[in-house]
Amino acid sequence: MIRSIVAGIASLSAVGAATYFGLSSSHLGVPMFGERGVIQAEAQFCLKNDIRLFHGVDAGCYTKSEFDDFRDAQVLNASGETVTVMLTHPDDMNAEGAACTTCREYQSMRTEGWYALSSRAMRREAFFERACGVLDAIEKAQIAEFNYFADGSPTIDEMRNISISVRNSANEPGQTVDGPETVEKLEGAVWRLKQGAYTLMLEEILNADFDNDGVAEILAFLVNVPDGGTARFVQMALIEKDLADGPVKLSKFPPDAAADDKM
Repeated sequence: MIRSIVAGIASLSAVGAATYFGLSSSHLGVPMFGERGVIQAEAQFCLKNDIRLFHGVDAGCYTKSEFDDFRDAQVLNASGETVTVMLTHPDDMNAEGAACTTCREYQSMRTEGWYALSSRAMRREAFFERACGVLDAIEKAQIAEFNYFADGSPTIDEMRNISISVRNSANEPGQTVDGPETVEKLEGAVWRLKQGAYTLMLEEILNADFDNDGVAEILAFLVNVPDGGTARFVQMALIEKDLADGPVKLSKFPPDAAADDKM
């Protein structure tokens, strides 16, 4: 896909043009304009929210080496409390279990074959998979050459279309749904899309080039919130916009199928 600088500039607003050249980007997570495939050591990636992943880590901009240091920070649960997961020995179920509180501990032991056995351990393990997954994504992220989110986020209409595509993907072929009754952008780049008993919460994490195509995507959390129930973490996803006048798409991340498999 050919993306010329002239076409890119013409398609951007004054704010968008500034962020396009990396001049105003504290909320974009791509504050430096660099060549594709080049990760500059001083480049920063910016967390949009206090997403309560690690103890002592707030919204702000950090270098990759700083994000790597977060692997030694205590992982937090959904309430912002530190969490410990007990893992079972890979070969001896009678051996004493081992406790993990950080991503570095957890991922090292999982590599050695330790695993969560009880339902309690599996529930706690989900917080580590979420937190460590964000760090793994940032480790591979690139500085984006192009950004087509004018203010760093989708518009309300684009979010409405995302909600429709997510719900249609879960239906039988030929079945379609209307748009959500309400689309709200809450504080901290969090979206709530409501349709009847169905509510989708989408929390933007940060912007960067996550799929090595030179264009900025938004890494996000998806949470399904059933009426009368508690919030349930679903998975990470990428919000993609490959052209200034192109559609916004939601993709599984990390992809568990073909690269173009959309949610």
